[in-house]
Parts: sequence; C-alpha cells; structure tokens
Amino acid sequence: MHLQNHSKAREVSRITQDMHDFHEEAWNQLDRLEAGANKLKKGTPAERAAALKEIAKVASFIESGMWSHFKQEEDEVYTALKKALPPGRRRSVTGMEKDHKTMGALVDEVKEALKHAQSVAGASADQSLQTAAACLRLVNVMRKHITMEDLLYQELGETP
Repeated sequence: MHLQNHSKAREVSRITQDMHDFHEEAWNQLDRLEAGANKLKKGTPAERAAALKEIAKVASFIESGMWSHFKQEEDEVYTALKKALPPGRRRSVTGMEKDHKTMGALVDEVKEALKHAQSVAGASADQSLQTAAACLRLVNVMRKHITMEDLLYQELGETP
C-alpha cells in the first residue's frame, strides 16, 4: 500500500512539474505579448507592423499548447485539487475551469483583431489599439489564472 501511495505522489509531482514548466513558458510568452501590445499602442507604423508579426507568433504558440494543457489540468489536476481542497476552496477550481473558456475566447479575439489589423497595408492606429486591448485582456486573465493555480499548488505542498 505504501508503495502505491508513493507512486501516486510521484505522478502528482510529475504532473505538477509539467504544469509549472508550461506556466513558466506561458509567462515568458505573455511578457512578449504585452510588449507587442504596448508597441501597438505607442509605436510608429513600422513598429506596429513588427509588433503585429510578434503578436501573431505568440498567439499561435499560446493556442498550440493551450488546449492540451487545459485538458490535462481538467482531467488530472483539477480532479485531484477538488478532492484535496477543503470544500470552501473548491470554488477556486471551478473558477479556473471557467477561465479556460474565457482564455479560449480571448485567443480567438486576438486572432480576429490580428486578421483585421493585418488585412490592410499598415494597421491603423484604431486597429492597433483594438488589437492591443485584446492582447492585454488575454495577458491579464492568463496571469491571474496561472497565479491562482500556482497558489493552490503551494497550498497543497506541490511546488516544483
């Protein structure tokens, strides 16, 4: 029995490490996305064009890893968190599940804003501001979400 519990603990630690690694990379990408959004707000037309390309790369990266990461969290991590957390704290997990849908919609919003901004020879100031706003909404929601998950992992003693 002890060996079986030890094996489960190792599996939880491995999953937590995978989540932590993804969160670290996502945080780096969010920094790039925020920097690109700021260039869209204040940059010259050439800087805005370069920022749009950078934002497109970041959005593609986020989207490519996001859904598999969310599935792993929902299937493995959140189930374990709901069992381990006291009843009053379980609502945090439900909120994080809702965040996944919100983040998916925000990535779609960023992609749509990019499509409009890139459809003309140079993004207008208005299009740039709309794209920047969409990017910053995504950055804020993802950072809040990652921070909440990391705090819950710490609460359970599961920090890599």
